[in-house]
Amino acid sequence: MHTDIGTLTLLFAPQWGLQVVSPVTGAWEYVQPREGHAIINVADRLRFLSSKRFRSALHRVLPIGGVQKEDRYAVSCFLRAADDTEFKDSNDEGSNAKSWYLTKYHTYELPHEVQGEQTVLSGGMAQELQATS
Repeated sequence: MHTDIGTLTLLFAPQWGLQVVSPVTGAWEYVQPREGHAIINVADRLRFLSSKRFRSALHRVLPIGGVQKEDRYAVSCFLRAADDTEFKDSNDEGSNAKSWYLTKYHTYELPHEVQGEQTVLSGGMAQELQATS
């Protein structure tokens, strides 16, 4: 599970598999793919630039029933702020777009136990949703 790093993500995916955490129930829910439509995810930088007014979409991809029966493909367009754009990150510390990008991607290199202790992969959303459940 993760949130996207940029500002907005436009996702064109004709197959099932994308799941998001419901902000109401805290449960994973599949997003219904619709032909000719894009799924638009709020990403970390928009969350931080809006002072957390908008929530990053905490998501993952799992095949229906746990078994992938066909290839899944998607076209994504990631929109992001300029590298020097400043904001407060998931720990309410001053950051900029470039340093957040580097921190998030370096976190993927850490052991899973360490990743889970940090807020960066979920943009703080996993911890926020857990606190409100």
